Amino acid sequence: MPRRQSPKKPKPLPPKPKTYLGLRLWVLALLVLGLALIACGLFFLLQADPDEPSYRSPMRIERVQLLPGEDYAQSRVVSWRCGEELADSYLLLSYERPKGRRGRLQTETLRYQAEGQQVVTASGRGCYYQVALDSLQPGTQYRYRLVTGGVQSEVYSFRTPIEAADSLQLVYLGALDAASPQQKRQLLERLDRSFPDLDLYALTGNYLTGANDAAWTEWYELLGRRSSRLPQLVVPGTASYMKEHTGYALDPRWRAQYPYPTNGPEGYLGRSYYVDYPYVRFVVLDAARLLSWGGIQVQRSWLRQALQCDEHQWRIVLLHLPLDRVLEEQQHLVMHYFLRDELIAAGADLILQGHDGCYGRASQRSAAGDTIPPVLVVSPAVSQEAHNTFDKGYDRLGTGLALYQHIVVSRRQLHYSAYRLGTAPPDSLAARDSLYDELVLRRTETGELKFVDRARALPEIFNYNAFASSKRGQKKAAQYQHELEARQRARREALKKRPK
Repeated sequence: MPRRQSPKKPKPLPPKPKTYLGLRLWVLALLVLGLALIACGLFFLLQADPDEPSYRSPMRIERVQLLPGEDYAQSRVVSWRCGEELADSYLLLSYERPKGRRGRLQTETLRYQAEGQQVVTASGRGCYYQVALDSLQPGTQYRYRLVTGGVQSEVYSFRTPIEAADSLQLVYLGALDAASPQQKRQLLERLDRSFPDLDLYALTGNYLTGANDAAWTEWYELLGRRSSRLPQLVVPGTASYMKEHTGYALDPRWRAQYPYPTNGPEGYLGRSYYVDYPYVRFVVLDAARLLSWGGIQVQRSWLRQALQCDEHQWRIVLLHLPLDRVLEEQQHLVMHYFLRDELIAAGADLILQGHDGCYGRASQRSAAGDTIPPVLVVSPAVSQEAHNTFDKGYDRLGTGLALYQHIVVSRRQLHYSAYRLGTAPPDSLAARDSLYDELVLRRTETGELKFVDRARALPEIFNYNAFASSKRGQKKAAQYQHELEARQRARREALKKRPK
């Protein structure tokens, strides 16, 4: 009988290796972070502006720019570019003043030494100069000539406002980036004919096509002698910033060309600033690239201080990005949530904005339901195919319009008019600009502000049909038409309820 074999004992299992779970999670986290950093670097690398063509700065005086000083009534700043190496530069200022017992007019000439700086970019360099003129006399015609390294300019001129001037008038231009050079030229020529006695221009749109020397050359060729006699308030736009591998930086030529008052917040000197007229304070805000929390807080704090001026002064704010979009695009969160309420609470009367290709004008409501300031305006200076958001917060909207605004400010009244550019050639008899929007802010003797909307009966215009022929595009077109008809019905009902 065979012998029964005892079962074999199973071999012991090898010990389980240590998993090091915590270490693996750390390695995974570092890997994800590294990939994210690489992705960000690639994003900025791909988004960085292409190298601009190389350029030379000729040894001639060009890009002459007249700017307001902090006190508009009696100060100006003149800037210009000349050559690539710094040279001795100065400004000769002449004016006539009475002299002697008989008060005969005699020409007096003053010499002002200029400050110069060399601006170097990756594609070229240029030397920019500036002279600050203070203690100017009211109602005086001034002539000036610029000299750099022996090179002389032609003679330019400007006039200071009369001391007891009844009003200040300016033209505000919003989004300009979609305009061709020919459209910009026609617009400027039309403004010359319509408003020969303007005091200044206010620009909130991307008037430059990019942060490169060719764009600057094109702009100053369009301006011609206007830049040497008519002061400008200019807001840095998104096109004024250069994309770099680590973020954005303001074109170094901007501050050299526009030496505005340095009364702004730290880090934004000359980019955010204010200018005082006897009964108006203009507050200019560089909010085109507010990406850091520190920058937002600095600007907010400065805004509160800048808008705390004489209670008899009007407060007009200029900025590039709109606080509330008029286009059907993603909201600018910083503008809407961090700056909008700050501007309203700080006491702004009129807020002029650019960037968007649709028109929008909004106001506030008091506890009693009355319309009150501030008035917020977003406007395009050239017609664009843009999808309107139909935001009910806007009292007046428009699409596919080329507009400019004529604003007249006196001690007791601010009169705002928006004009639609005529479609006929500017030199033809049929070239007429039609009134599209109008309002008046009045200040009573007790300081109370009254709002008068003079455009309620004017029809709104929506020239837009850029929908795709696909089913999705047709669905969007139907929704757009539905929103348009709903807005038109609401406006008709509102007009019926108006007291006669």
